[in-house]
Amino acid sequence: MRCALNTIDMWVRILNVPIAYRTKEMTNILAQEAGMVVEAEFDGGRRKKKTEE
Repeated sequence: MRCALNTIDMWVRILNVPIAYRTKEMTNILAQEAGMVVEAEFDGGRRKKKTEE
């Protein structure tokens, strides 16, 4: 039995995008550079606050 490895699922985080480019459209454009996009999550370009422990 032979298996072909021709796809891989991966999660990519894109950092340091200038605020002017933090849009849904640009998120998809940048994600497509990694390959075929199945789903892209967009958080509006907001930084998440660190929670205090």
